[in-house]
Amino acid sequence: MERWWIKHAERWKREQEALDAAGIRFTEDPAASASGKLVLHLSMESGGQPLRLTAHFPSSYPSFPPMVLAPDLRLRRHQTPGSHQLCLLKNEDDWNVGSDTLANLITEQLPRIFQSQPEVAGDERFEAHEGEPLTMYLEPEQCSFIGFPSFEIERLSAQGTLRLKVDSFRPLRGTVLDIRNADGTIVAENEVVVGLPQDRNSIVTGRWIKLNSRPALATPAEYYALAKSFDPAFGTPHWQSLRPGEGPRIDLIALLFSDELEWRESAGNTIVISKRNEPGQPVKPAIHRTELESRANYFVRDSKARSLQAGTVALVGLGSLGSCVAKRLAQSGIGELRLMDQDVLDAGNAIRWEIGRSAAGYPKASLLQSWIQANFPYTKVIGLHGKLGYPTTSVQEESATDDLIFKGTDCVVDASASLRVMQYLSDTARARGIPYVWLYAGNGGWGGLVGRTGNAGNELCWGCHMHYLSNVGFDQLPAAPEADVVQPPGCAHATFVGSQVDMEEVALMGVRLALDEILVRVRSRTDRAYTWNFAMVRLRDAHGEPMLPVWTPYSLPPHDHCPNH
Repeated sequence: MERWWIKHAERWKREQEALDAAGIRFTEDPAASASGKLVLHLSMESGGQPLRLTAHFPSSYPSFPPMVLAPDLRLRRHQTPGSHQLCLLKNEDDWNVGSDTLANLITEQLPRIFQSQPEVAGDERFEAHEGEPLTMYLEPEQCSFIGFPSFEIERLSAQGTLRLKVDSFRPLRGTVLDIRNADGTIVAENEVVVGLPQDRNSIVTGRWIKLNSRPALATPAEYYALAKSFDPAFGTPHWQSLRPGEGPRIDLIALLFSDELEWRESAGNTIVISKRNEPGQPVKPAIHRTELESRANYFVRDSKARSLQAGTVALVGLGSLGSCVAKRLAQSGIGELRLMDQDVLDAGNAIRWEIGRSAAGYPKASLLQSWIQANFPYTKVIGLHGKLGYPTTSVQEESATDDLIFKGTDCVVDASASLRVMQYLSDTARARGIPYVWLYAGNGGWGGLVGRTGNAGNELCWGCHMHYLSNVGFDQLPAAPEADVVQPPGCAHATFVGSQVDMEEVALMGVRLALDEILVRVRSRTDRAYTWNFAMVRLRDAHGEPMLPVWTPYSLPPHDHCPNH
């Protein structure tokens, strides 16, 4: 790769002239230059005091800004512990390729960094209103993850214990179930526990200490030394095994302290470090990626999700549309999700299903239940592997199935694509005053439709939509020719052609309609956001070629020939 200061000789000349004009003295690092990189050692005065800086230019300069280190500074904000890198820009996109130089980056931004320190009442206009938690600057073990319960720093004693459910030993991945003070009092519990498999052999006990101030360290060895300075007992590993007396062992320590999690707002944060003792591996301390978990932290990214936690949805049909609907409902924050399907997953069906080949052979309902519960733990999931209308089903089983679908449900979503199932669900939901959303796609993924009816008897119902579809002149469902079907080897029946890329367009609109009904049902909204009650989407033109999705909505009254009205 050609060296940028040779390729852009005029730019390099302008950089040097700008440094000279700003009174910033510089020398090139010969070792870096020999390796094809440009590193400058800088010296200047700041506030009447000498200041040393080091600037590292990327090979793709000037497309990207230089990195500036200040080894003699120890700043609370806008500086990375360890490397002492200065955060001179709010973000990389603030770098103006045409006009900015290293010199003006330093002379304009460095005074603003000094003004933004916690002890200075500076000008806030030039500062990104973002918190700077210490943990964002650390370098954790790659692919590690510790879900840590959010906690109130005021409730902590000087030290205590925690319980970690281990999912992976190397890299270390797991969930801290609870934090306890030294007297055993639980001060914080993790709300995601409901989604975790219960296995006592995967739980280890760790130790924690409370720091009086935010540390300014970078390496795991430094944090171990800090823990030992607090209490010499932390200098001796407290080895824990997943299986008592067997297998690899771990020493786990958490340092809890007050940190800036939001702009100029402090709350409890943590750094988790460990030593692992296993055959053939050196015992070295490590820092692990830690994330504070709670419902509040999860739903802060979407305010309406808090309201959706009060809603319950029953979803029948977990095929190409239904599996997508199930995931998106849980991802949106639905409080309870009830799933029903009679089928198991085929490996080949992964082309239009949410989970791939590794799940083949499992019942779709129980598979999605466990997968969603593990990944979206703030949604309670119930799965039922069964079939509606089966003659040999007992009365007790039918009653339990009806309760699952309708009792306490705020909305029934039907992705079954079965006329008999759709008629039964729509009639029963209407009789019980439960909103009902239905959706299905056309063969080949050429298009699809969605419809919904609320809890009022004078609204369009599923039966009405069937009459409208049979009307001459009404837009028909876009679909490939009926002959365009396939029967994969091993399947009992021929199936339609189409992939998730097309099907998801229909599924997403079905989810939006269901969420709309829920938000009205739980009184988060007074009126529906979508004023129409039926819509078709076209994804292919008349020749079957892909086109931009075109939705045609309808606000249809009850049909004159529908016996439900």
